[in-house]
Amino acid sequence: MDVFQAISPANFLPATIAGDVSFLLVFIAVCLALGLYLGRSQLVSVVMYGYIGVALLTVLPADVFAFSLYSKAIIFAGIFFFLFFVGDYVLDIHIPNAGADFFWRILIMSFLAVGMLTSIIFALLPKADLLQYLSRTSLTYFISPNAQIAWMIIPLFFLLFINKRLR
Repeated sequence: MDVFQAISPANFLPATIAGDVSFLLVFIAVCLALGLYLGRSQLVSVVMYGYIGVALLTVLPADVFAFSLYSKAIIFAGIFFFLFFVGDYVLDIHIPNAGADFFWRILIMSFLAVGMLTSIIFALLPKADLLQYLSRTSLTYFISPNAQIAWMIIPLFFLLFINKRLR
């Protein structure tokens, strides 16, 4: 085998590089859009609705999920959007707007909220379907056990840090 064949771009880049780059661009765009559209008033609520959705999924009986391979993701999305649209009556928490770094706190919180929701949805979808579009490495950042724990805990620590620092 020729040395240059062993290091060719076909061997170096994963087959799903287009999916990974597209996913990264969409992820960043959704983070920016969510942060700018929702702002401080609903970002924390989005994180809380994610936690509530996961909690409700764990207590639902298994026969509820029998209708499809995607049933857990569909039911989670339904619970999340239901809480999102009626949640103003249930939960009203926001990121304080004091301080010069308010915009950065909103962007970081939107990144953490989108990352957490992506981790939850990816964990609920069949892995074989996701691997058709994303590389195994990209999925590891969202669906490995350590990544799932991190995506669930880091938003809470970020909120604690923001609220403690502003007092």
